[in-house]
Amino acid sequence: MGWAEIDAGVSKYPPLADFPSEITVEEGKHLEQEDAKRNDESSNASFYFGANAKLLELFRRAKTGDVDAARMLLGCLTYNVNEFQKLCSSTTKVAKKIVVTDESWPLLHTDLKGNKDGALTIPPDHFLRKLGVIRGKRRYNAETLGTAVAKELYDQMEFYRHTAPPESTALRLTLVEPEADAAGMHLIKANPHTARQHCWDKSEMALEAAIDRVSQLEPLSPGNYSQWWKAAEFFFLFQWGEEFQDNQDFKKWNVAAYEGMTPHEARSRKRSDIKRAIKQGFKSLANSLGDRVLD
Repeated sequence: MGWAEIDAGVSKYPPLADFPSEITVEEGKHLEQEDAKRNDESSNASFYFGANAKLLELFRRAKTGDVDAARMLLGCLTYNVNEFQKLCSSTTKVAKKIVVTDESWPLLHTDLKGNKDGALTIPPDHFLRKLGVIRGKRRYNAETLGTAVAKELYDQMEFYRHTAPPESTALRLTLVEPEADAAGMHLIKANPHTARQHCWDKSEMALEAAIDRVSQLEPLSPGNYSQWWKAAEFFFLFQWGEEFQDNQDFKKWNVAAYEGMTPHEARSRKRSDIKRAIKQGFKSLANSLGDRVLD
């Protein structure tokens, strides 16, 4: 690519209509010829560090308020990102070898197109999709019981992650059984039995600790879905019970798989299978959420 071609390419961008030039095209061609002689003996690494050094200098000048430096930086980055995308689009074999999953990739906002909802999105035929940088949207199957349970737990945990921990009085409302009197249903008597009060306090402390663990979680992702499931077990047992394998939701869970086993073996196997399915459900949710970025 020649100097004149670069000059013509950069000039396409509106912000650079008045881009100042300190050298003429002819001078640029002469410098290019001299550089070509030196380039034959230079390594890729030397170009990498040399180019970065020059860009860093432009950044440094722009930070001081140098508008020309900022404008040149914008032109340089915009032009070269566009050229890099053309290169990757036309030479996908090379591009696929440099793709690193979950690593950043340069993208121009002009590549985004509005979808039917009016949101900007990567077009289906964009080369980043072909390279796997932007993956196609995968949806979890809410009809699968393990995933459905995981989704219910996830929604509850997200609520706790984004709200302040409830006060102890509010916690108690979620944990104790209502008691009836002449006035109707009330949650606590004025002087509850000491032993029952102790149970309430222990349950309250356990819930507070569980919510605290959830509040410290990073957003659900393929890299931390196991941590989410570990934190979700408390809420799962709280909602489906310690003997969750006998809950109505799981009564017909893969019954044939436990035929011929002793009751103890069947109970243990079924509990393990249910937990494994819910953990897999969290993984499906994590993959789905992660793949929606820019989709």
